[in-house]
Amino acid sequence: PRADGTGGCLAMLEAEQARSRRMHAFAHRAGSWRLVLEQRVAEAFAKSDPARLRAELVRVAAVAVAWIEAIDRRPPA
Repeated sequence: PRADGTGGCLAMLEAEQARSRRMHAFAHRAGSWRLVLEQRVAEAFAKSDPARLRAELVRVAAVAVAWIEAIDRRPPA
């Protein structure tokens, strides 16, 4: 078993579903940071090759930081 617990057909299907949800939402002006991050995480979970997994996890981290920065730029509630 892989220590990372990633890869496989189910994870690849879930990544495709997450990508479709994000694309549909943004096409209908209903996109969100949550959908972007969800897609990136699902894509990371689909990777079994350590180098590809690492690259995708860097993307996950970048989206999380961008989301935090977007929150910080918002005016106080």
